Amino acid sequence: MGATHKIHGALWATEEDETVRRLPLPVAIGGAVLATAAIGVGLSMVDMHSVMQEAQRITRATIVPEAPPPPPPPPPPPPEPPPPPKRIVKEVPTPAPPAPTPAPAPPAIAAVENAAPEAPAIGTLGHQGPAEAPVVSQPPAPPAPAAPAGPQDMALACPKQVKPEMPRQAVRDGVSGSVKAQVRIENGRVVDVTILAASPPRVFNAAVISALKQYECVSDGTAVQEFAFKLE
Repeated sequence: MGATHKIHGALWATEEDETVRRLPLPVAIGGAVLATAAIGVGLSMVDMHSVMQEAQRITRATIVPEAPPPPPPPPPPPPEPPPPPKRIVKEVPTPAPPAPTPAPAPPAIAAVENAAPEAPAIGTLGHQGPAEAPVVSQPPAPPAPAAPAGPQDMALACPKQVKPEMPRQAVRDGVSGSVKAQVRIENGRVVDVTILAASPPRVFNAAVISALKQYECVSDGTAVQEFAFKLE
């Protein structure tokens, strides 16, 4: 018969397993920790290597050199300058010369014909009477000179009038009176004053002459006006 083996534990256990089981507990724990750490480090190394390879692949795949930008389009050509405005020349019509004014016809001068004296009648033969003398016509008498125009109405000849002032002496003395004056008008102004009548004499003459000199008239000639001075 062969060597006998002690059976411990499960049927498939070996002596090697028995030796392991006989290791002290701390050593077993430390070995387990080292084994776990080695496995973790190995796995980490494998993971890091895979991660680096994946990162490099992604980097190579994603980093694409950027295409250079297209060149800028050429600048547009400068606009053509506008053509200069055309000068419009207006033709100014030349005015026709005015028609010459016909000269006025000279006034017709009536021809005055002197009537020829009639020849004396020739008597019949055998008549012994004396011959009649010829009749000579006399020229017409000149017209009589026109009568001078009478004085105008002062209100019509001089519409703008000035009222004469009452003299202070007459006011102090309580004198009333009247003056009648004739004026001569030239170029719308009174140039001469003639006192025709005054009552009392020379009291109101200066006031009348001063007022008449300020009149503005519209017709020339002579005019007569009478003034009354009364105390109120």
